Amino acid sequence: MSLWDLATKAAFYGGCILTGMVSLLPLETLPETGISDKLEHFAVYAVLGLFGLAAHPRPGNAVRITLALCLYGAVLEGGQALIPGRTPSLLDAIANSAGAMIGVAVFSFAGKHWPWADNKS
Repeated sequence: MSLWDLATKAAFYGGCILTGMVSLLPLETLPETGISDKLEHFAVYAVLGLFGLAAHPRPGNAVRITLALCLYGAVLEGGQALIPGRTPSLLDAIANSAGAMIGVAVFSFAGKHWPWADNKS
């Protein structure tokens, strides 16, 4: 396994774990960033999508990773119903999904134009 493979897999899976942890924390423990929560959701899932496809650049994985991240985001949103002070939001789930799609698309484009990306999707 190359350093690139190791780094992208660590970034993707570590990011997924961190996203899950932060998504299920009580609201009062989260820092205020001063930006829209929809933009936060979009950005996090765009990065996960980018690293997800970078970690697994095989044919067909763009769709699989996008769908997996959309499902992951929806499950985490639903799980917020169980956390004091949190409420699930359909708009947050949509922002998660849109971010995942854009992140995967960016890496798909990068793989076709930048050799370091070496995307095979």
